[in-house]
Formats: sequence, C-alpha cells, structure tokens
Amino acid sequence: ERYDAGLAALKKAKAGDREEAKIAYDHLARANDWVSNYKEVAERLKDAEYYATIRVVVEPIPMHSQALKISNEFFDNKINEYLLKAPVNRFVKFYTAKEAKRLGIGKPDQIIQLNFDDFVVGQTYLHEKESDLIRDSIVLATYEVEVPASGATSNEKVTICHKTATGTQTITVSESTLKAHLDHGDKVGSCDGTSRPSAGRKETRRVYGKAKATMHTFTKTLESKGLLDFRILDGHTRRVLSQEKLPGVFLWQSQWGYFNGDERALEKEHFRIIKNKEVPPPAPQDLFIAFTQPIYDQLTFRIRQFYKNY
Repeated sequence: ERYDAGLAALKKAKAGDREEAKIAYDHLARANDWVSNYKEVAERLKDAEYYATIRVVVEPIPMHSQALKISNEFFDNKINEYLLKAPVNRFVKFYTAKEAKRLGIGKPDQIIQLNFDDFVVGQTYLHEKESDLIRDSIVLATYEVEVPASGATSNEKVTICHKTATGTQTITVSESTLKAHLDHGDKVGSCDGTSRPSAGRKETRRVYGKAKATMHTFTKTLESKGLLDFRILDGHTRRVLSQEKLPGVFLWQSQWGYFNGDERALEKEHFRIIKNKEVPPPAPQDLFIAFTQPIYDQLTFRIRQFYKNY
C-alpha cells in the first residue's frame, strides 16, 4: 500500500506537483524501510527526490574596492561552504554559479543574490582625554617624635630636609607646620640621612593629605561596518521572494597614555594604560573579515528559517 501510494503520488509529481513529490518520497521511504529495495524502490526514491528538490544558485558577491586590495573571497567561500554542507533541508540543493554552469542548470528554481550596499573599513577616530585625579587620606610621610615624660612640657619637633634657593638644609619644624613643608617638597629626615640619638620614648606618627595627578589618555578607534543586501529571487520570473538588509560592525581599539603629578593618585587601571604603547591596527583584510562575521551569522540564520520547511 505504501509503495502503490508512492507511485501514484510520483505520477502527479512528474506532472509538475512538487508537494506530491514530497509525499511520494515519504511513502517510498517507508516501504523501503520494511522491505529493502522492494520492486526497485530505491530508483523510485531517487525520482521522487529529484522532483521534490528545488535548486538554488548562489551568485558571487560583487566587490568594488581595489584601492584597498580587499577581497571578499573568504566571506564568499564561507557562505558557500555552509550552504553546500549544512543540512538545511533534504529537498533544497545549493549551487555556486560555476557549479550550476558545469552541471547544466540553466534555469534554477531560485537565486540568492548578495551585495554590499555600503561598507567602510578602518575609519579612524583619535580621542584624547585629560582627567584630574585626587585621592584623599594618602600617607604623605611617616616620622617619629620624642614623647615627653608625664608632667613635662611638650615641645615636639620634626627633623626635615628643607629645600632652599641654593640647595637643601636640615632643620627642625613643629608638627603643625610639617604638612606645609611636605607640600613644598621637603622630606622627613636629615639631608645626610643621619639621625640624632634620643633617650626618650619615641612615637611613630603619619601625615595624611591628598595626592593629585593629571592623567592623559589616548584612545584610537578603527570602525569597520557594512550593510549586506540579501535577496531570494524566483529563478523563472525573477520575482523577489524575500529581501533583508543585514548590518555588521567591528570596532578595534588601542589605548595608551601618561600622567603628571603624584602617582599615588592613580588607580590600577591608570597604571595599565601608562604601560601600554600605541600599536599598529590590523590589516584592512582582517578588519573586513571581522565586521562580516556578524553578517554571516545573521545570513545563515535567515536562510535556515526560509528553507527549513520548504
């Protein structure tokens, strides 16, 4: 019964009814599952598949950018590789234009046309940012003072190396004026690095303040983007069956910089930027491939959706 139903549907398929060809294939395949090659069912299966299959020719993508020596060969080949190998649908066969010509497929059922409406590779933007950095509660200096005995008069002094117009000079200053000296550039301790002996008890103290710096950050951005026109045409009437615009964008960045001032005002991210050097951008061909990757993902998804139930 399956075999006879398959032959009846196949007869209608040969008259031009593709849906009957799919029905015939299903009947004959079930018959072949029960009895392998029953009444040459394998040959009838090939006939049913032939009449059920639509043949789609994928035209090569035109490219007009000889000045940049950009080739879309990689993108073109990647699409063809997917269409020729991916199991989109048993009854849909994809061919390149060269294959169709070699096999004598002069009138395909459908044609896929791909064309870049517009694309830009390596459009460059350079941005400089100047930031004032301030960090509070920074330890500006650590020093020791002699603590007077109980009941004694406190007269705490701090030894510093003081900058003068002619050089440096070791002096002692009161704690209340120490921060002003540190802001001026003086250092705690004697200029020759020696310290005077003391018999009294010493206490370690700290001077807190703000650390300030100016950060200069340079960011170079190369933008590559394009818009692919994707169309499916009826191979006999040239009527548009489906059309979409598929965008793709890729941003490449390089960042470096320098600072002026107190490095204690810098965060971890600032040190990372300072260590960086300006690097040359990728080749235009690599940028082209990068921005076409999201287009490829969209394109293969749209093709699967269009043909999955064909």
